[in-house]
Amino acid sequence: MAQDRNGNNHKAAGRSDGGQFDRKAGQGFDDDLDLEAVDARRRVFDAVVAGDDDGVDPETARRIRYAIRLTPDRDPDRVFADMRRNGVDSMLDRYVD
Repeated sequence: MAQDRNGNNHKAAGRSDGGQFDRKAGQGFDDDLDLEAVDARRRVFDAVVAGDDDGVDPETARRIRYAIRLTPDRDPDRVFADMRRNGVDSMLDRYVD
């Protein structure tokens, strides 16, 4: 896969569909989502945001709080959505009861 100067992914040259735009990471069907796992991760995330991070690795809690401080409007919902989109929300799985 190649990437142009605008950050768009293109299929590799030499293929019958080479040069065409390729899907970006995270695009596609959501039928493989485990909504119960996402809900459990969100509960852990919300607890960390509220300051109730007992049992959560201090580094993980620090990273979440830091990410919230970096967002322009300090919106936890945006941070959690970004975590899901980037695939790093699974780091909360070990804290799900």
